[in-house]
Amino acid sequence: RKKAALAIPPPPLPTFPTLGDLDTHSYSDSFDLDIICSPRDDGKEGYLFAATLIPHQDLRLPKIRQHYSFLIDRANSIQRERLLATKSAVLRALDELDADDTFNIIVFDSKVEKAFAQNRPLGSDSLAQARAFLDKIQLGSFFAPADLYNPLFLTLPYPVKEDEVYTAILMTDGESLSKKNGIRSTLHTWTLQNSGKTCLYTLGMGGDPNLSGLDAASALNRGRLYSSPTKRGIKRKLLKMMKNIHAPIAKNLSARAISLSGASIELYPNGSHIPHLYLDQPIAILGSSETLDDFILFVQGRSKDCWFNVKKRVSFLNAKKGGASLRKEWAMQQAYRCYENYTQDDNPEHLAEARRLLTPFDIQPAFE
Repeated sequence: RKKAALAIPPPPLPTFPTLGDLDTHSYSDSFDLDIICSPRDDGKEGYLFAATLIPHQDLRLPKIRQHYSFLIDRANSIQRERLLATKSAVLRALDELDADDTFNIIVFDSKVEKAFAQNRPLGSDSLAQARAFLDKIQLGSFFAPADLYNPLFLTLPYPVKEDEVYTAILMTDGESLSKKNGIRSTLHTWTLQNSGKTCLYTLGMGGDPNLSGLDAASALNRGRLYSSPTKRGIKRKLLKMMKNIHAPIAKNLSARAISLSGASIELYPNGSHIPHLYLDQPIAILGSSETLDDFILFVQGRSKDCWFNVKKRVSFLNAKKGGASLRKEWAMQQAYRCYENYTQDDNPEHLAEARRLLTPFDIQPAFE
């Protein structure tokens, strides 16, 4: 008679650290999820969707210190009335800074001048110096076209601090973007060096010929284009921008989708293009999916003193029906990818693809 085999106890299971051990806090219950979706109409199978995380009014995260750089284009193409409106807008925008924020003002055409050698907090002395600096800004000559690279380069932080945010606000007519090869090289070099460290927000006017180039530059660097219909509206648009971004509460966001059925899912924007999270501002993630099966959406980032985490189960059962606005935003996200590829390899086929994507929505492609 054989002896019964001795039972071998299972090895002890590894103990995984909790979110608290990892200094990661979950804020999943602090956001509502809004979903819209629509079948694709570009000849491909599947669906487009937009998942918007809407923060609750009682969400409380400490504000991250912010360093602003106001970049003012003084090239002759700006014209005197617009330059005066821009200077007045910047001076008023300084009132929106918090006590721990810092700022600098950079004015440029073919040359660059700074209000201060280093960013400074807002105080009576720095405000007086800023006002005096703005007062002396005059239009450049006809022979001094704007050069974007040098002022943008001055906004790159060194060293980068994990618990601080760096924001550049570029006010220009985009005339310098008319030189396709020059702006391609500038955007590629600066965006590569920047790698998402500095958010680039741009402010133009509706009649500017190169708004699409400003939009692309912002989208590839965690920012957004604001456009004013009039010179008098420049101040209003800048103040709206400042209100939206004045309180960053999580930075370096990343988004990831895990399908529960094995369906292929793509999310946009991605990588270093996702804007930071600001107080009372929603997070919009666009995507495509082969099916309308549920998936898990993870959004992670860094708040002031811990890692930030939101996990939501996305269901399309009660999704709202998306229309032209969803398809337009999807086309824009695809075009941004084309622009990024173009700045890297100078292949005109990327611009042709962007044009194909945007033509149905009557949007002027960048770099043309």
